[in-house]
Amino acid sequence: MLTLILGPSGSGKSVRLREELRQRARSRQRSILIVPEQFTSSTEGALYHALGDELSAYVESYSFTSLAETLLRRYGGAAVPTLSEAGRAVLVRRAMDEMMDKVVYYSRQRRSAAFCQKAAETISELKSAGIRPETLADYANAPGADKDKLGELALIFGTYETLLAQTAMDPGDRVELAAKSLDQAFFAGRTVYIDEFDTFNHSKRAMLAAMLPVVQGVAALMNGGAGIEPELFYFGLLTGATLGGNLTPVGASANIAACGILRREGYEVSAGQFMRIGVPFTLMAVLTGYVLCWLFYAGLGV
Repeated sequence: MLTLILGPSGSGKSVRLREELRQRARSRQRSILIVPEQFTSSTEGALYHALGDELSAYVESYSFTSLAETLLRRYGGAAVPTLSEAGRAVLVRRAMDEMMDKVVYYSRQRRSAAFCQKAAETISELKSAGIRPETLADYANAPGADKDKLGELALIFGTYETLLAQTAMDPGDRVELAAKSLDQAFFAGRTVYIDEFDTFNHSKRAMLAAMLPVVQGVAALMNGGAGIEPELFYFGLLTGATLGGNLTPVGASANIAACGILRREGYEVSAGQFMRIGVPFTLMAVLTGYVLCWLFYAGLGV
C-alpha cells in the first residue's frame, strides 16, 4: 500500500511518521527510513531519542547514498574505484587533451585548473539532471542556443564519459549502479518511509523506479493476496514526472539544471516565461493522450 502524508512545512508530517515507526517497532515490525544526506545524523539521533535502545533497532535510517553503498556491499559493486572531486577535474583535463583541435571556444581554458573544476561541476549537474552528452549536443543545435559553448561542452562531456568507463566511476553513478542490482529480498518484511525531500534528481528517481516492483510485491502480500493494481503506482509516477516537468521550471531536475546553466551565461528564465511555453505544450500533450486513450479503449470495447 502506498500512503502519502501531505501538508505544509511544520504541519506535523514527520511527527506522524515517527509515531508510525514507533508503533511498528513496538509490534516488532522492521522499517526503513530514507532522508536527505544532511538529515541522516539528526534523524538517527531523533529516532534513538523517540524509540529508545531496544525499539530503535527495528528502524534502519539511510540517505539514498548510504542505501546505495549498503546495496553495493551486499550485491556487488562496492569495490569499483570512484573518482574524487579532484579526480573528476583531472579527467576533464584529460578529456580536453584527448580532443585537441576539436576544442576551439574553450582552447584558452584548457590548462586552467579552475576551468576544469568548474566544467567537472557542470558535468555533475548535468548527470544529476539525467542529461546525457548526446542530449546536450541536441540542445546545442536548437534554434537560439549558443552552439559553440554547448557544442564543445557536449564534446567534453562525451569524452569524459568515455574515459570514465575506462578508469573508474563517477560518484553520482553509484546510486544508479545500486538501483540496477536491487534485490527484492532486501526489502522483505520491511516498510519503506521517505521524508524531508523537496525533489529527486535523476539517480534518486532511478532508485525509486527500481523500488516500484518491490513495493508492488510487498503491497500484494499485505493486501491478503488480492493485490493492488501496479498501474496506479506507474500512472502516479508518470503523471507527476511529465506534467510537473512540462509545466514549471522547478518540476524536473533537468529544468533546474538547464535554467541554472542559462543563468550563469546571462540568460534569466522566469517562471512566467517558462509557463508561457510549457502550459500550451502540456495541454496539447494531455489532450493528445486523452484522445489516444479514448480511441484505444473504444477499439477494445472496454
